[in-house]
Amino acid sequence: MVEGRVGWHDSGNAGKKLFFCRNFSELEQSSNQLAGSFNVEQVIELARRVTGRYVARGVIPPRDSEDVTSAMLEKYLKKQDQILQSFVGKASLTTYLTAVFNRMCCEVIRSESRHWYAVSDNEDYRANDDKGCHQTEIDTFIASEVALLSRLIKSLGVEGAKLLLLVRFFYQLKINPEDVYHWTGDLTPGILEQLQSGQHTTKGERYAVMATVVNIAEKKNIRPDAVRMWFNKQMEVLLCKLNHDASVLHTRETLAVLFERLPHASGMHKPDVFE
Repeated sequence: MVEGRVGWHDSGNAGKKLFFCRNFSELEQSSNQLAGSFNVEQVIELARRVTGRYVARGVIPPRDSEDVTSAMLEKYLKKQDQILQSFVGKASLTTYLTAVFNRMCCEVIRSESRHWYAVSDNEDYRANDDKGCHQTEIDTFIASEVALLSRLIKSLGVEGAKLLLLVRFFYQLKINPEDVYHWTGDLTPGILEQLQSGQHTTKGERYAVMATVVNIAEKKNIRPDAVRMWFNKQMEVLLCKLNHDASVLHTRETLAVLFERLPHASGMHKPDVFE
């Protein structure tokens, strides 16, 4: 049973600080029966551990690590009932919460990274120099991950061109005609029209369009659920290959960031490989 809950107070110029509030009934009365005890200190330690991985990889500046951890814990507080109720015991609670915090950390990185290295006019030259060096490290890391993803996509041949297009559509990234052509060839105008017709705001709507596109391109008659299962399997395979060592921990969210930075399909296989 969870013994406590993380809370906040705002101490003015000192910023947000963590404090502990014991015996909160919301956590104690969670509908899930969690194995063993899991107290508030362990929750905070898990969040800090996830943040530390991104600090070690140069993605999060060390000076901002506590702010990121605090932002993650704030997200956790807002959704803790939903988070704990979603735990079904398929993995350990530690593994489950680590995955939750990793997703939250990626959300914070995406929303805050552009501000981390903004140097005010009154800071000295060294601060600017440190900023430039650290930003270079981040750019180098991201570039290497994008290059790895590019190699993985190209190794899939025609399936890679298909996956690249459908990922761009699913995550609402920019789609060029060449992205379509390298999978569908002469069918490009019709496919492009399907992809660009409407807002497709829900996942269900996107899978429906993806099914229509696959049926046109491959002359099949498959349902959106089949496309969804194929798509999720391909994403899991990519994540498995990208998370090649203990220092890397990509999720669907960070994978979307990499795809956004991935060059368009100019280097992919041509559709003349089709029978």
